[in-house]
Amino acid sequence: MALLADLKSSQEELEAQLSKRMADFEAQLRASSPHADSQTKLASDFYAFRDLVWGLLKNMRQQITDCANSMDSMEMRYRRKALLFNGIPESVDNVSDAVISTIQKSLELPDIEASQIVLCHRLGEKSDKRSRPVLVRFSTYSVRATVWKNAAQGYFGVIV
Repeated sequence: MALLADLKSSQEELEAQLSKRMADFEAQLRASSPHADSQTKLASDFYAFRDLVWGLLKNMRQQITDCANSMDSMEMRYRRKALLFNGIPESVDNVSDAVISTIQKSLELPDIEASQIVLCHRLGEKSDKRSRPVLVRFSTYSVRATVWKNAAQGYFGVIV
């Protein structure tokens, strides 16, 4: 999203520069003495160019907005299959096995297997005071929903 914000700010800077230069040129055009057809043609060319540039900038602004919305949508779909598990001890070497064990025993879901977990790792820096949360991304939303449903039915010592 930082790249998108940079793109949007550079587009706004471009708009400001173009606006300033066009205003300066328009002021010079109005201040100069009118010389028949060449002055009129130059003014009409300037206004046509100005309208074209503003149309292009409006189109660019819309494309940036659409891109931001698409990125947000993709990010939300990516996060949709994930759950955070809290309370799994730090002493565990293989976090994935600990999560599977917790799901199968504590949440009473023996059908959940390691193949249904795409990603499993701890978040944050290691601390002696508390155990870090574990991010688990499931292969499908339905698996995640099943785990969440069972976790929401009661407290099992591990917070999901």
